[in-house]
Parts: sequence; structure tokens; C-alpha cells
Amino acid sequence: MNHDDCASMADLAPAAALGALDPDEAAFLRAHLATCVRPHLELREAMALAATIGAACPDEDRPSPALRTRLLDAARADAAREVRL
Repeated sequence: MNHDDCASMADLAPAAALGALDPDEAAFLRAHLATCVRPHLELREAMALAATIGAACPDEDRPSPALRTRLLDAARADAAREVRL
């Protein structure tokens, strides 16, 4: 178990719970969870919260998949700009 990998996994937990990871992040998360002995409660908690929020939102009030994609793309672009600074 690599402590840095566990910390990175914890950082990805909220996005993972929302299905908002890019393919590389998702692959890292799957690989880490397959080999790590820690329970990673932060991921379970984030998934439970996402499920609760999702259940409280009627389907007709959910954004379209296209809007979700545009918002996630914009957030990733902002994050990439911040990293370059």
C-alpha cells in the first residue's frame, strides 16, 4: 500500500461517486482499490451521499447528459489551467 496512492484515491472519491472521473483517473481508482487493504471509507461516504442526493432529485429535474458533459469538461479545463500556474 502506497500512502500517496491512498491520498490520491481519497481526493478522487467525490468525483468517482458522481461518475465524473476521466478514464485515467477511473483506471487508477480501480487498480488501487483492487490492491489496497484500507477500507477507503471516504469513497463509501461519497457514494452514499451521491445516492441520497440523486434519490432526492426527480428525474425531470436532472440536467441532460449533454449539459453534464459540458459542465465536467469546463471544470476539468479550469483545473488544468490552475495546475499550470
